Amino acid sequence: MAAQLTKNFIEALYKNDYENFENPVVQVLNIKTTQSNTNRVIISDGKYFMQTLMSSQLFEQSAKVKKNCLIKIRRCISNKIQKNGIVSIFGILLDFDVLPYENLEKIGTPRNIQEVFPPNSVLGYKQNNSNNNSPMKKQNNFYNKNTNQNNNNNNNNNNNNNNNNNNNNNNTNNIKCFPIKSLSPYQNRWTIRAKAINKSDVRTWNNARGSGKLFSIILMDESSEIKCTAFNDACDKFFDLIQEGQMYYISGANVKVANKQFNNVKNDYEMTLDANNTSIILCNDNIEQPKMHYSFLPIGNLMNVDKDSLVDIIGVVENVSDIVQMTSKTTNRPIQKREISLVDDSGYRVRVTLWGKQTEDMRYEDKPVVAFKSVRVNDFGGRSISTLTSSIISFNPDISESHRIAGWYAQNGNSANIQSFSNIGVGFSGNASTQPTVYKTVQQIKNENLGSGEKPDFFNTVATVVFIKKDNFAYPGCPSENCNKKIIEEEDGWRCEKCNKTYPKPDYRYILSLDVLDHTGNQWLTCFNEIAEKLLGYKAENLQNIKNMDENEFNRILDNVNFHQYDFRLRAKIDSYNDETRLRCNILDFKPINFETQIKNDVTAIDKLLDELQL
Repeated sequence: MAAQLTKNFIEALYKNDYENFENPVVQVLNIKTTQSNTNRVIISDGKYFMQTLMSSQLFEQSAKVKKNCLIKIRRCISNKIQKNGIVSIFGILLDFDVLPYENLEKIGTPRNIQEVFPPNSVLGYKQNNSNNNSPMKKQNNFYNKNTNQNNNNNNNNNNNNNNNNNNNNNNTNNIKCFPIKSLSPYQNRWTIRAKAINKSDVRTWNNARGSGKLFSIILMDESSEIKCTAFNDACDKFFDLIQEGQMYYISGANVKVANKQFNNVKNDYEMTLDANNTSIILCNDNIEQPKMHYSFLPIGNLMNVDKDSLVDIIGVVENVSDIVQMTSKTTNRPIQKREISLVDDSGYRVRVTLWGKQTEDMRYEDKPVVAFKSVRVNDFGGRSISTLTSSIISFNPDISESHRIAGWYAQNGNSANIQSFSNIGVGFSGNASTQPTVYKTVQQIKNENLGSGEKPDFFNTVATVVFIKKDNFAYPGCPSENCNKKIIEEEDGWRCEKCNKTYPKPDYRYILSLDVLDHTGNQWLTCFNEIAEKLLGYKAENLQNIKNMDENEFNRILDNVNFHQYDFRLRAKIDSYNDETRLRCNILDFKPINFETQIKNDVTAIDKLLDELQL
């Protein structure tokens, strides 16, 4: 069947008069990816061609688009902008299908429509009256109407929004909604219908540039999610209006490229609410709620992803620890921590660390299936998981993966041979069932070349601390939550080169070196912040102050650890420094000696040795 293009569509789209065209078919003459990760596409109807933009959010479709292919446009808009006195018109592709034609040549001899109709002569974009029945223009009138209401009633923001909800509910059936995945900074007229999920508390900041407050929320529809943030006046206006779990019509917000330093949502863009121009209306339509978008990684595949990667995981909660009160390194405020072990039908379990309000849910204790969205992978003792403030946690979600894992655990969970990552267990002394811990002597570490492979080795060693280096026991670290780099003192404060910020004071962090000894030899171990605090009983900043004021007391505190025997959990890896390779053994955790367990381990080791000697 010969390929057919939709006649006269390009002229209609260019003149913003395309509402009568249903699913037009055009040819792609060229496609190019810009520096902002947006695809610039030239489309043709055989008579004219024009430029359009396609957001990288349409990744499934864009991967199939090739030169001279045909696409069926399902949703699009046209934009006219003026910059530096130059007027230009371009289309934006919001949704389309690639048609199954191959090896096509260019169809017709299309002309550049901007040469035939100069952009400054096109008047269709200035018509914006209520008598125009274009679906696109209906949306524009709806948006402008609410914007005017917001401007006229700015002195009573909350009442204004309630009035908007009541007065406009009857109009919502006429709203043309755009999918979230189609939003980009190149659009300025759109409305989305989205569900509000994962709303943060109001947070404040105070620095050299000023002070302020903000809250954020994730908006979700069937196509994607996007992070939305409100600052200062917009924070006051919208915080009480937007409630988790509700559906809203939202228009007039600013869309920009996402700052991935503070945004973990899988979207190239993010949204900022404007106190004067953003309209938010509660959606009371009887529609199906959008479902959460997951891309689950089996727990057994966690070793295949890099540290600090963000993943979605799902599994059955096997064990739960008690809630522990800690002090945040960045805010110096108390924060709650809790650990659970999660298993799935890949036959692995992993430790998941929960923070803040996430720890308080009592449903963890009922062994539910829990889905975690956007959690961070750590290499603490092998592989572990930590939640973020933006992580989304769902209990027993009504999805196929949840039903599959629940059925597997009910049938096989208690008897399955579950493998553990090296650090697994609910706390180092927790009661999770794990594989037998491997113990190595100091001599075995060297003889077996532990740490020399591509991946680090994890094992336990029973040894006695005989010496602690007192020089450079701590360093001035960056107070930023995700940095911890060493910072440099300058005239006006402490400077972090990585964050490009200056702080009034550092956050001292341990980097403690210990010499330990067993009956086979000695080995240097490195002990970082949390473990060193547990070992010494002091925070690094407090111990630094003690050293400055009373060095004898400082020496006494460190010497007090000497000649104590511990069961150390170690991570061994050979690295290179100044063209020199050396073995680094880092302490992941430690505990007092369990002599009953140790005797059993020694008996097992003796039996193994006797078998090897054939005695």
